[in-house]
Amino acid sequence: MAGLKPLDVNEVAGESKKLFNAIEGELGMVPNVFRTMAHSPTVFDAYMNFHDALRHGVLSDALRERIALAVSEVNKCAYCLAEHSATALAVGLSKEEICDSRRAISPDRRVETALNFARQVARGVQSVDDSGVGCLRRAGFDDREIAEIIATIVLTVVKNYFNRLAGTVMDYPPAQDIYTW
Repeated sequence: MAGLKPLDVNEVAGESKKLFNAIEGELGMVPNVFRTMAHSPTVFDAYMNFHDALRHGVLSDALRERIALAVSEVNKCAYCLAEHSATALAVGLSKEEICDSRRAISPDRRVETALNFARQVARGVQSVDDSGVGCLRRAGFDDREIAEIIATIVLTVVKNYFNRLAGTVMDYPPAQDIYTW
């Protein structure tokens, strides 16, 4: 697939360069998803602002990564599965928890409820019935957490679609095959 070529880190300037420097300082590299989004500084800035805002929310890094894995599995985004698997390991999830998240299962009822809701939404918002948010509430999520779960799903879908359509070049080890785990 002829996609968007990742920009060389030396090809960007201004706010994108500042963001690249911050990402490289945190990760030791600038992943291709960001080097590809940076073709449009507007798109890159919008994505990073949304992402950074959620990092300051009430959901744990682990839950946000689990949700991203469940959504990326539904959307079959190989790049996001690889990236979120690496990030999930970095925030302390085990390989088993990563595979389980992609399957939307967890021994923790709250986590499993959030993962199943995320998977249902990723299959199409029209597939979510009136009980969707109610299930989250019954699992103990408050309105702020529910809003952040929804936003995490939406952000992940944006990234999934971007990577699938842009043909982002893989720069992470491929995600583990969950069907042989």
